Amino acid sequence: MRRLLAALGVRRGEGRSTFLLFGGFFLIVAGVITGKTARDTFFLARFDRTYLPLMFVAQAAFVTATVPILTRISRSLHLSRALFLGAVITAIPLALAQLHVEGLVVPAVYVLVEVATVVVMTQFWLLSGSIFHSRQAKRLYALVASGGSVAAIAVGMGVRPFVATFG
Repeated sequence: MRRLLAALGVRRGEGRSTFLLFGGFFLIVAGVITGKTARDTFFLARFDRTYLPLMFVAQAAFVTATVPILTRISRSLHLSRALFLGAVITAIPLALAQLHVEGLVVPAVYVLVEVATVVVMTQFWLLSGSIFHSRQAKRLYALVASGGSVAAIAVGMGVRPFVATFG
């Protein structure tokens, strides 16, 4: 195992943090891909594609409004708590939306998934930056980010049965 870690550029004392960040990014990217796939499917099944430009404008507006709030919250909390809080704040409305995926809930979910993506990704990389110093980051960020690539492959392969079942 030591040889593998050494070959990947992971030095003594960095393995745990690197592994946890790899796993965290894997989960975030898996959630983002799944969320965006579901959001697009629900939206396009219920609304005409001509409404997509309006959704892009709404996404930009909500992301722009959210970033200053995120900045204020992040200053008062430790980054790991801010990341957890951001995930919980976005998970609750998404869980509630499952109860009624009709009407204006669908465009709201469309926008919320994008806002959640920006918030959680930003917080993740801020947290990563607080864990590793610049030399470590140069060596380890590619490995951490590869968690996202592995997630894309896994979700891409794992979504096939759902597409066959649900269309």
